[in-house]
Amino acid sequence: MNGLPYPLGPSDSEEIIITIIEYMNCNSEIGQGGGTFDGGDEISISAAVNCNSNKEGKVSYQVHLIKKNMGSSSWPSGFENLGGNCDVEIDVGDTGENCNFIIGTPDNLDSDWEGCIVIIEVGDIRPNSCPNSNKVDIKIKKKSTSLGIELGGNESIIEQLGITEEQLPVIGGIIGIIIVIFGGLIYYRRKGREYE
Repeated sequence: MNGLPYPLGPSDSEEIIITIIEYMNCNSEIGQGGGTFDGGDEISISAAVNCNSNKEGKVSYQVHLIKKNMGSSSWPSGFENLGGNCDVEIDVGDTGENCNFIIGTPDNLDSDWEGCIVIIEVGDIRPNSCPNSNKVDIKIKKKSTSLGIELGGNESIIEQLGITEEQLPVIGGIIGIIIVIFGGLIYYRRKGREYE
């Protein structure tokens, strides 16, 4: 009795090709840092960036300013992005990073400036109006032209003017001389009128 060969027919083989689609999903959540500032101040803003990816890579985020009710995606005149962009190195799986941005404000505003700050991925279309969420509202007050002397504060008027104790006698002497000269001029004018 002879045995039968196994398998009975020619061997069948199947080739299965599996394609894994690469993905990289990131989102940013802006933190605290808004409020009211004086012209010339620097504004510091933070944002949390979270990514989920099946490949390594890099993503960059930038800060963007939008003037209230303006409808423009351009940066307002006089404002500067002092901190540059935030580059996030992405690993396979979940990646989290904190980004910090610094904005310089102009000290020569003609009027108060109001708007918002948003964080967007580099390459995305810049919004031209403030979104309802994921933003920080800011107001920049026009710099006052006064001497900036505050009464009732912790510092004396002399300290607020930046005068040292060594300079006080000199400044006092100059003021005294000016008063004497001014008084002398008034005296001689009156004497001159009496002789007329």
